[in-house]
Amino acid sequence: MSLLEVKNLRVRFDTRRGPVQAVEHVSLRVERGELVALVGESGSGKSVSALALLSLLPRPPAVVETGEAWFEGRNLLALGERELRRVRGAQIALVPQDPNTALHPLYTIGDQIVEALRLHRELSYAAARELAAQALAEVGVPAPRERLDAYPHELSGGLRQRAMIAMAIALEPKLLIADEPTTALDVTVQAQILKLLARLRRERDLGVLLITHDLGLVAQYADRVGVMYSGAIVESGPTRELFRAPAHPYTRGLLASARSLDGPQGAKLESIGGLPPDPLAPPPGCAFAARCAFAVEACTRARPPSLPPGGLRALASSGVDVDIAAERRVACFEHERVLARAGDLA
Repeated sequence: MSLLEVKNLRVRFDTRRGPVQAVEHVSLRVERGELVALVGESGSGKSVSALALLSLLPRPPAVVETGEAWFEGRNLLALGERELRRVRGAQIALVPQDPNTALHPLYTIGDQIVEALRLHRELSYAAARELAAQALAEVGVPAPRERLDAYPHELSGGLRQRAMIAMAIALEPKLLIADEPTTALDVTVQAQILKLLARLRRERDLGVLLITHDLGLVAQYADRVGVMYSGAIVESGPTRELFRAPAHPYTRGLLASARSLDGPQGAKLESIGGLPPDPLAPPPGCAFAARCAFAVEACTRARPPSLPPGGLRALASSGVDVDIAAERRVACFEHERVLARAGDLA
């Protein structure tokens, strides 16, 4: 049984201008000790999908229309608020995108971690404070006992992010949802934070759902990846194989627009032309069709189902394991034409 299995999640927002379908039939799973990444441009539905699992979206305007989110035999989307409070923090922890807004500016770092510990465990203040210091030490915060008495503004951006991770892991959760945990951090600190998450999942057999737009981090740390566009996962599968042979035109465009440092000097970055569709007036067919060089008439009439790419078995002869390839899914009528040109990205 998977640690987390999400099936057919649909979320809409009721706005003054009309309903907006923010998440459309999203399905994913996270195993114990595995790091799964959700990637895509801003507004694709990554954070909304994660927040919906923990019922952290404001209602209204958010409405979870359909879906199941099974975590250790319980459907999170069917739990009442009291039951969810026992799960949030203690069993599923969230590292939010911006520690500057997530941390309360008028309370010390120590008091905020201690509060979380005492809400879920019967601990004295002194015992909780000791655990808080241990958590800060585990995530690499120097002088952790002194940092307990610091306010958020007294810490650097990297230390604030580490403090958020310490708060998240202090209760030893089984699943960690990290919502763009490296946003606004410099490159060096980004690498340190991702190495920290990778170490924690190895040592604790921790499942991690990483939301990011950084393909370099995904390639280095993720076991599997889901590519989101306009509220839907358009392609998913093992990271290495998906990067090696992208089967969806949007995935191909993302990879082509992210040049590596060892690429040809002065090479022009590719871009994806056009804009995402208006969420208030989505097209009847594939949401990417208007921007896609591979689109045919069928793409404008109906949304393609998410199925295993038919052409992947042919890749087995070139080194792709068939069993691994069978895990892949792609929502594209023309994916075999895309796969035929995937070698252009090498």
